[in-house]
Amino acid sequence: MGTWGITMRQSDYGLDMLNSIMEQQLQKTDFKSFNVPEAIELLKADILAEIETANRGCSPKLLEAFTAEMFPYRFSQAAQLLAECTADFCRNGELVVDEYLGDQEGFVERHVPKITVTEDSIQILLEELSKVQEPTHAIYQSWFEDSDREAWLAHMRELSQTLKENVQALTTGSIGQMEQTGEAAHESEGFDDRSNQQENDAQMQYSGMNL
Repeated sequence: MGTWGITMRQSDYGLDMLNSIMEQQLQKTDFKSFNVPEAIELLKADILAEIETANRGCSPKLLEAFTAEMFPYRFSQAAQLLAECTADFCRNGELVVDEYLGDQEGFVERHVPKITVTEDSIQILLEELSKVQEPTHAIYQSWFEDSDREAWLAHMRELSQTLKENVQALTTGSIGQMEQTGEAAHESEGFDDRSNQQENDAQMQYSGMNL
């Protein structure tokens, strides 16, 4: 698996999972909504299919053993990716992804304005983020450089903190509305200013007439 950073979105496997979410979910909604509980189930199915394909022809008992060994590792990676996407939404009020449209058009930036999250789905992500920080976890041990591991651990802690701080806003749908609410308030304020100015102008004209 190629990586060029500490996040799952900076790895080939992470981008493969994100592409799968785009194809199976985001494209079907015309990039209008990101559904985290659904994405969890989609990636679970992808991981099981990947394990079955890689071990095609082996006995059911051996496949069960491979699944028991590989699924937890892969699902931890999937949870990290979904946590990163959810945290990005918390920070920016949207999820930004790059859709590949072919050699001629290349990548096109898509902005997903809505997110669907449940408390259970957030809890699943938080549990996985906690597991991978244990020194005995395979992902923890996969970092060879101490400096890289420390940077990754800080990233895991930041993701956890962001999800915990925003769980209520996420589950009530408030985050996706924050930017729109702010814009509406700004426009309303501008309208009030214009109305006040028009009222003042009318009063000045009326006073001039009395003179």
